Amino acid sequence: MKTYEIKDLLKKGLLLIELPENGNTFDELTFLDSETKGYTLLGKPDEIMEDDAAQLIPMYFDYEKTAVEYLAEMIESEIYWENPLGDKPILFEYTKGKSCINEPKEWERIKSEQKTFDKNKSLIFVKI
Repeated sequence: MKTYEIKDLLKKGLLLIELPENGNTFDELTFLDSETKGYTLLGKPDEIMEDDAAQLIPMYFDYEKTAVEYLAEMIESEIYWENPLGDKPILFEYTKGKSCINEPKEWERIKSEQKTFDKNKSLIFVKI
């Protein structure tokens, strides 16, 4: 399971957890129980309610956006829902028809992948 903590961006800290596609339910629940001590479930990214979002954002001045939209932008400033560098290794062609991994770019892609979460398999928790 992938986790990411957002600490100083909002009034309260958030914990994002991406659940694995296939796994042992007991192991998942044990992991969730140990990782989420001090947090309460806010919901899936698309389930966050306006009132909950309004309580998390530091200041809310932009009347063209809802609190949920503003919160989503703040979360997306920390993590990705899709890896901007793609999900395949980054290669470069060193001779005609032959290529190898471009290590500096591939390292950037891997770091980016660590901050990329599947919106459909992720849960968001808020610090109590």
